[in-house]
Amino acid sequence: MKRLFTICALTAFVIVLAGTAAAAPDFEGFETGIGTWVFYDGGAQSDRVVSGGGLLGVTSASGAYHAELGNVHDNYQDGYGSAGYSYFGGTDPVYQGSFYGAVDVYIDPTWSGLGFWIDMSPRDVINESLYAAEANFRLTADGTSVTVQAINSSFLTTITTAGWYSFEIVWSKGATPTDLINITLTVYDSAGGSLGTETLSALFPQGTHAGESQYLGNNSYVWFTVWENGFAGDVIAIDNVRTGLVGPIVSNVVADPNPMAVNSNVNLTANVRGLYDISSAEYEVTDSEGYVTSGPMAATNGEFNDPNEDVVVILPAPSEAGIYNLCVSGTDANSNTSPEECILLVVYDPDGGFVTGGGWIDSPPGAYKLDDLDVEMVAFFNGFETDIAGWVTPTRVTSGTDGIPSASGDYHAEATGGDFTRWGGYNSEFPSEGYITSIDIYLDVDGVFVNDTRFDWTSAITRPDGEHRRDFIFNGGFYSDDDGSPGSGFNRFIVSASNNAQRANSYPKNPGRDPIAITTTGWYTLQHRFYDSGGGVLAVDLNILDSIGNIVHTWTLSDVTDIIGNTVGGNRYGWFAANEFLFLAIDNTTRIGISAPTGKANFGFVSKYNKKSSVPTGSTEFVFKAGDLNFHSTSYDWMLVTGSNYAKFKGSGTVNGEGDYRFKLWAGDDDPDTFRIKIWVEDEDSNETVIYDNGDDQEIGGGSIVIHTKKK
Repeated sequence: MKRLFTICALTAFVIVLAGTAAAAPDFEGFETGIGTWVFYDGGAQSDRVVSGGGLLGVTSASGAYHAELGNVHDNYQDGYGSAGYSYFGGTDPVYQGSFYGAVDVYIDPTWSGLGFWIDMSPRDVINESLYAAEANFRLTADGTSVTVQAINSSFLTTITTAGWYSFEIVWSKGATPTDLINITLTVYDSAGGSLGTETLSALFPQGTHAGESQYLGNNSYVWFTVWENGFAGDVIAIDNVRTGLVGPIVSNVVADPNPMAVNSNVNLTANVRGLYDISSAEYEVTDSEGYVTSGPMAATNGEFNDPNEDVVVILPAPSEAGIYNLCVSGTDANSNTSPEECILLVVYDPDGGFVTGGGWIDSPPGAYKLDDLDVEMVAFFNGFETDIAGWVTPTRVTSGTDGIPSASGDYHAEATGGDFTRWGGYNSEFPSEGYITSIDIYLDVDGVFVNDTRFDWTSAITRPDGEHRRDFIFNGGFYSDDDGSPGSGFNRFIVSASNNAQRANSYPKNPGRDPIAITTTGWYTLQHRFYDSGGGVLAVDLNILDSIGNIVHTWTLSDVTDIIGNTVGGNRYGWFAANEFLFLAIDNTTRIGISAPTGKANFGFVSKYNKKSSVPTGSTEFVFKAGDLNFHSTSYDWMLVTGSNYAKFKGSGTVNGEGDYRFKLWAGDDDPDTFRIKIWVEDEDSNETVIYDNGDDQEIGGGSIVIHTKKK
C-alpha cells in the first residue's frame, strides 16, 4: 500500500480532501496558522515560517509555509529535551477502520549526534492515549548520514541526501478482539517511494494498557521528544502533519421501508468515505438459512469520483417473510475494502394484526450483564521502570536496593513519608462497572522495626463535583509482641481495614475490624475494588493478595449514603496517610477502569397470531456486536397489543446459536418509536439470570416499528 506523499501529490491530496467534513481537523500544513500545535519553548525558536525563511531557510514541503520546532533542553530528562506536540487537530476514541499518522521532516545528513524521536500514539476506547500501541522513529546521525530505526530498534533506512521525508505509522486491528494491535512504520522519500518499513505488534513500554485490538480507538498525538541537547542546532523543520483512514468506512446504512412487505421494493442507501476516491460499493443479503445474494450499488451522483460517496440500490424484497441480514461494503481506488456495515431487514406478509420492527439502538452502559465481557482498561500504571511519573516524591531504586528485589522489572520505589499518586488524575464520574486501584508493597517480617510501627494506605473517592468524599484504608503495622492478637508471639505485620487513618483514629489490631497477621516476608498487593453493590450504593473490597495473586483476605466497606452519581464520583488519590517506617518498598501501582460493552445493537422482529391459533408466530433477532451477542428466537409464548401503538411479546431463543434462553420484547409505534428487549436464562426453580436488558422503552436510533391493525 502506497499513499500519495510526493510534494506535488500531497498538494493535490489536500485539495481533494478539502471538500470532506473530516479534512480540516486531520491535516495541518501551517498555511494559515499552527492549528493545535503546542510549542514547548513558547515560540522562542518554534514558529510558523514562510517557505525559504525562518532560522533554517528551507523551502516548504508544500505550499508557502511550514513550521520550525525548537528543542527545550532537559525537558524530557537530563541531556535530552522535547520540542512540542499536536493531537492531529483533535482526539477521537471511536475506531472507524485502520488509520495512519504522518509528518514531513526536513532531514540534513550533516547532523551529528544521538538525534531525536518522532513519537506517535493512538487513543483507546475510553479516550486516553494507548501507550501499548505507541511507536516512534528514532533518528541518529554521524555527520554524513542519518539513520532511522523503529521503536523495536529495527533498521528502517539511512538518509544521505538533504530534503523532505515523510514518517508514517499505521495502526490496524488483528483478526480477533484479543489479537495485539498491528503497527506499521514507513519512511517515504519526497517522491513517495518507500525507503524502509517495519510491521510489529503492540508493545508494552511500561505495562500500560492492554495492547489488544479491542482497545484500539483512533488517532492521538505526534510528539518530537528524546531530543539530544544541541542536536541539529536545536531547530528542525516540519510540514504536512496529517492523519486519516487507510481504507474506506461505511456508515448510515438505511433500508426504506423497513419493515417491508413481501414482493415489494426497498430503497437501500449508505455512505462510503475514505482517504482515496471510492471506486465501488456492494450489498449482500443473507437469509436465516445462510443463503447469500449480492450485487453492486450505484453512486447517487451517477459516478464514483470522490472520497465521500453516497450510494444507492433498489432491491426487490424476498418472497418469504423473515429477518434478513443486509450489509454494505465499499472499495477505494487503491483496492482497500471497508469492513461491512450491516442492518437487519424485516420482511412481512401483510395480512394485518401483527407487529414488525427493524432498526437499531445505542446499547446503554450496563445493559449487557455478563461480567466476563466487561472491558478492563488500565487508566494509570507506573512500575517505576523509567521514572516516578504520576507520583509525588517516592525514590526510584534498582532491584536489590536494601536487599529487596523489585516485584517486577529492574526498578521499584521507596516511599519515605506521605507519598501519594492521583492515579493519573482525579475523576468525578464513576466508570459503568467500577474501577480497581492497587499497589505492591514489600512486607519484611524479619526487619528490624520497633513494635507497633505503622502505616496507613488509602485509596479515596471523590464526590460528583470533584471534591473529596471518603477514604478506604489499609491500617497496617509491624508487631513482635505476645498479646493474643493474630500471629501473637511472632514477628508479623497485622493489617485491618477502616475509613480512618493515623494513630489517633485507627488501630491495626482493632478486633472489630477483622485484623489478620502476615508472617511471611515478600511482596503483597493492596487492592481496592470499587463497585455498585446494588441500588447505586458504593461498596469497596479491600483485598490483600500474595505475590502469585492469591487473595489472602478481603474486607468490604460500604456506607448507605455513598450513592454513585449522587454523593459518589470517581477516583481521587492513593496516599500513605501515615508511614512510620524509614521506607516502604512499593511497585506496580495501577488504576483500572471497568466498563460494560456499549455501542450499536441491531434488531428485527415480526410477531403475529394466525387464525385459530392461540400462540403467535414470527421471528426476532437482536445483534449486539460489541458484546458478541446474537439472539435468535425459536418460539413465541404470547403477544399483547395495547391500542394502536404498543405491543409486547414473550418467547424463547438461542444466544450465538446455543442454549435455551427466554426473552420479552416491548415495542412502541409512536413519535419516537421505542424498543426494549430483555433476555435471560432460568434455572429449574424459575430463578432468572439476566443476560441483557436495556431497561426502558428506549428511543430507537434508526429504522421503524409498526403496529399493523387487522384488516376489516
